[in-house]
Amino acid sequence: MTAGKRVADSIGETLARFGVKYVFGLPGDKVNTLADGVARAGLRFIVVRDEGAGATAAGVMSMLTGGLGACLGMGAPGAVRMLPGLYGAMLDGLPVVALTGQVESFHIGTDYTQEIDTTRLFSAFTVYNHLLVTGNNASLMISRACRAALVHRGVAHVSVPTDIQSEVVEQVEAKYPGPPTMWRPEPREDSVEAAAKILNSADRILILAGRGAVGHGNEIKKLSRKLHAPVFTTRSTGASVMPIDLDHNMGVLIASTIMGRAPLAVRVGQRADAVLLIGTDYPYMSEAFRSDAKVIQIDTNPANIGKRIGVDVQILADAGETIALLNRQVTQRRGLAFLNEVRQETQENFQMTEEMKNQPSKPITHYYLTKILEDSVGENAIVVTDSGPFHFKESFRVKKHLLLMQGRYQGMGFGMPAAIAAQLVYPKREVVLAEGDASFLQCMEELMTAVQNNLPIKVVVFNNSTNAGPKFAGKISGVGSDLIYDIGHFNFAKFAEACGVYGRRVDDPRELRRAMDDVLSKKTAAVLDVITAED
Repeated sequence: MTAGKRVADSIGETLARFGVKYVFGLPGDKVNTLADGVARAGLRFIVVRDEGAGATAAGVMSMLTGGLGACLGMGAPGAVRMLPGLYGAMLDGLPVVALTGQVESFHIGTDYTQEIDTTRLFSAFTVYNHLLVTGNNASLMISRACRAALVHRGVAHVSVPTDIQSEVVEQVEAKYPGPPTMWRPEPREDSVEAAAKILNSADRILILAGRGAVGHGNEIKKLSRKLHAPVFTTRSTGASVMPIDLDHNMGVLIASTIMGRAPLAVRVGQRADAVLLIGTDYPYMSEAFRSDAKVIQIDTNPANIGKRIGVDVQILADAGETIALLNRQVTQRRGLAFLNEVRQETQENFQMTEEMKNQPSKPITHYYLTKILEDSVGENAIVVTDSGPFHFKESFRVKKHLLLMQGRYQGMGFGMPAAIAAQLVYPKREVVLAEGDASFLQCMEELMTAVQNNLPIKVVVFNNSTNAGPKFAGKISGVGSDLIYDIGHFNFAKFAEACGVYGRRVDDPRELRRAMDDVLSKKTAAVLDVITAED
């Protein structure tokens, strides 16, 4: 640290050295100096309406860039509200640095206003978690927090008392290194040979590709064609690995029922005698695959290998390098029987949903709305959704789109913060949020964040005035009356207008396509409020 520099300035400069460009947060008396230091370091401070949204956006920023996300929370209230977003980042292995303000150091331990033990609060889910007690080692602690988040792929937290933020440190500190050089384990020769032996002898091979497979689509496609093995992806990966063509890449391995049929994951997975898992922590492995199937798992995180299902060959290595080696060792297969079976099952799923998507009934069904949205968005669009609406996630046909959704946390309120992060990372791409009304109600105030930052995000609300997912589950289990699922009739188009942007409401399927094109054509943020059936 240069002599005469504020601690807040040093913290901002350290974040910048680790590649952080945006910090999401709210100003407040416990963090005003810290926010000022962030801005002075050249970082863009995105003022959110809720710290939880800021933490979620920081996680999505990490997801999209592969780098470090950062967020800032004001004292006790801000720290508590950050928890859902930070838990989501932790569960998905996303590197995030969370800075929280704290009361003056001389008030700590006195039950002062807005004082809580934030390090204890954050201890359950962080990879680095400390209170800054002196400005002399601020640069060191923030550096360690950033490195810990990147190396361990998790959340790092530093609590900074208000008086220390403005402290001017005269001594010169040593320069601490920036982002670590990440080590990637190389595939062991014997493990690759063992995997190739299984693949060459198996008759019915299925490939499941997760987030760790992104960027290696060409090698995976080559392997799939040599083995005549269908490729499925996880929900959070979609077409990011390779285009979904229903020829070799069959799309998302759906683990839910459609029209009373057993889940595709079970119908297809139970037939495979060998499964190749590439960079995935798919939670339904034990239900989807046979207990006697041979399983090969490739991952850079040793904690993921064998976590969900027994593994015959474990390869702790980069997916691209490993698949390239496998392509040299597996033999070209002739039989197409299993691949054709899977194609037929996938096509049946496709046809069932397509039939429902082409029914313009009133009230508008989720399937029909999905069809219109699918036809209207650009093929390079980023489409964001969250835990609902279910039928959209099930039936939206990903072409070259990036379908962005939360992984393991699966909470409501993910959509708007995620869309904000996506539009910041990709300012020239179309970003569309498709979200249920119950979910949008939990984050709709962030539309003002988009407006303030001139982010032309388009929001399509599936508005059925009910919390449909829990209601459906309640009907199956016989729990609860309709009253507990009713969330009221909200006019999201009027809300958009109150935020200063275009809003349009539609309930007639004959007007839906025109309304969709109208909203998507706007140069600023806009909202399409669609009155839908419960589905």
